[in-house]
Amino acid sequence: VYVDSVKDNTLTEAERRQYKAEAKILRAMIYFDMVRIWANVPLVTTVAGDITAETIEDVYPAYFPVQSDALTIYQQIEQDLLEGLQYAPANNVQDKTQITKSVARALLAKVYAEKPLRDYDKVIQYADELAADGFDLEPEYGDLFDVVLTDPNAPPSQANKALEAKLRNSRETIYEAQFFPGNTNWVTWMFGRKLDDWSFWFDFLKWITPSRDLIRTFNSESGDKRYEQTVVFYECDWNMYYPADNYAFMYKCRSGYNSIIKLRYADILLLKAEALIGKGDYPGAAQIINRTRARAGLGNLPASAASSKEAITKAYLKERRLELALEGQRWFDLVRLDKVEEVMNAVFDKDEGRPAQVMPYTSLSYVLPIPQAVMDQNPNLVQNPGY
Repeated sequence: VYVDSVKDNTLTEAERRQYKAEAKILRAMIYFDMVRIWANVPLVTTVAGDITAETIEDVYPAYFPVQSDALTIYQQIEQDLLEGLQYAPANNVQDKTQITKSVARALLAKVYAEKPLRDYDKVIQYADELAADGFDLEPEYGDLFDVVLTDPNAPPSQANKALEAKLRNSRETIYEAQFFPGNTNWVTWMFGRKLDDWSFWFDFLKWITPSRDLIRTFNSESGDKRYEQTVVFYECDWNMYYPADNYAFMYKCRSGYNSIIKLRYADILLLKAEALIGKGDYPGAAQIINRTRARAGLGNLPASAASSKEAITKAYLKERRLELALEGQRWFDLVRLDKVEEVMNAVFDKDEGRPAQVMPYTSLSYVLPIPQAVMDQNPNLVQNPGY
């Protein structure tokens, strides 16, 4: 909106188009998260004008918008991404913080995997275009989340501190937020651990706990390298869920220097496998799954895994769960593939130590309630069913 009103003649038309393209892609990214979390949300694509006695009736809807249905939101996301794709810059291998054509392609692949606009041919198309952009799996999974220590041959300690993230702008990262010494990320404070004093962080971050079922899934096959890069165990005073001397914590945020990876190629590559399953190409899907398994140090899937849709879907969901563990993808996978009730209602039976299940998961569980504070600010909002 504002870029068109800039009077500076040094701002070229090409730059204006690029900035608008990047803004549209970013708006699409935000709305994509919102629509998956809350479904029907207000769609705002213009800036509200000033409120005066003369304009209040005209601008009131902009300040207190009603909700649009999920399909309308998805259509706007699609439009923003396709328009942004035209003028956004190409992938910059030296700066993955930039909104680029590759970011738009990754988001389009994810959008077309969702129910409202599901188009498996387009999922495959944009996944292949990302490969053509130069994206690939990093050879070592752990490099995506590791750090450089003062002495790389010794364990972390007060003397052997983290100096830097091990890897930024990798071939696998499509979009990431980067942090450096003096400007560290808050996510580590919330979810990670302090490398040189584990007990300092573990004293109060006991609610960030991988489930026993996730750990069992990692251990269902020996040798999965992703396990030790995802989960770390340490002693803890609070022992209602795990033994006090062997408590599990998230390990993908291990220093304030680590990037927060929003989009990575492994996610999109596996979505291509999902699209192939949807098109009935089970062996093709298995080949893709075997790529991420191979990096993790595992062998190929057994031939029986590609013998039916049920078998390959089970293998696929397991692979996404392990490859993307604790990266915020699992819930959306279950919703997208209609597995919420089947999987989540079984967790309480399989995961000893949890409180008894009070309310079963249903289709009403697929979206979250709109926060009451937001409801109070806008009288035109309608709460999601079931809340």
